[in-house]
Amino acid sequence: MKKLMLIMLILISTLSFGACSGSKYDDGKYTAESFGNGGDILIEANIENGKITDIKVLENDETPAMLKAVEETLIPQIISKQGVEEVDTVSGATKTSEAVIEAVGEILDQASK
Repeated sequence: MKKLMLIMLILISTLSFGACSGSKYDDGKYTAESFGNGGDILIEANIENGKITDIKVLENDETPAMLKAVEETLIPQIISKQGVEEVDTVSGATKTSEAVIEAVGEILDQASK
């Protein structure tokens, strides 16, 4: 009986782990656009093995210093957290940050399984 319980416990643990480790997003390159401080911002995100691996700003009319701060601070946060939830905007570049967050959120909606 103990052996059967142990086998069942191992099987349940294995199945639970497998379900949690599945990929979250469909692989591919996705784009989305949002309105920032200076105009439209076009974002591209690459998803490999179900995870965000890269985010690029393809087109924008933002102030270069503001965009640089967002690219160096916000984008790595999104990649690290694998989403836009609980990501902080960049102080002094709030509208640019919000536009990038909105565009990446749209991309993740497109890529959701």
